[in-house]
Amino acid sequence: MTAGSFNITKLAESQPGGAFDLVIIDECAQATEPDAWIPLKLTKKAIFAGDHKQLEPVVKSMRAVDMGLSNTLFEQIMEQFPQVSKMLKIQHRMNNQIMKWSSETMYNNELKASDHVKDHLLGDSELK
Repeated sequence: MTAGSFNITKLAESQPGGAFDLVIIDECAQATEPDAWIPLKLTKKAIFAGDHKQLEPVVKSMRAVDMGLSNTLFEQIMEQFPQVSKMLKIQHRMNNQIMKWSSETMYNNELKASDHVKDHLLGDSELK
């Protein structure tokens, strides 16, 4: 089910006050602004999770891009209210060697690998 589906809308309307207390929009930096507004109409509060320095929304129409539909609500909020942003500085998927470039290039060398992956090599995997 998606945020705009009939079942989700009906569920929100059945809640006290006619809305969810909280909606979390994961990968919000990949959602166009209209996409982000769909779940926001169903809630009193929202948390946007995502990384505007990674994948952007996929907008196939150049006309839509020209009209600004590739912009994200996430980016607008980051620009207007940077104080509400919190960077998660520990990542849990890449070892130090793989992560080094992105940490230096996009994150002012603030991104660190967690202890359980920082020295992990593909050869260490159980899938040999």
